[in-house]
Amino acid sequence: MKELGRYVEVMMTKAVDSYTPALFTRVLGYSLAETQVMMEQAKQEIANRNMHKYIKYHFICGQKPEV
Repeated sequence: MKELGRYVEVMMTKAVDSYTPALFTRVLGYSLAETQVMMEQAKQEIANRNMHKYIKYHFICGQKPEV
């Protein structure tokens, strides 16, 4: 479980860098400097080992119909 948690931590940290700037600057109207400060705070919270974070995942599987 610890190893899985490390993978999720890396994934979440990378997701902050990928998804946050466009949403906060284009849609919500924040400046790039404000966005970067919030992103760093979010990364610090993700890396905080004293908090136990829970995330819901949804997996959808599909299969082509047989001919």
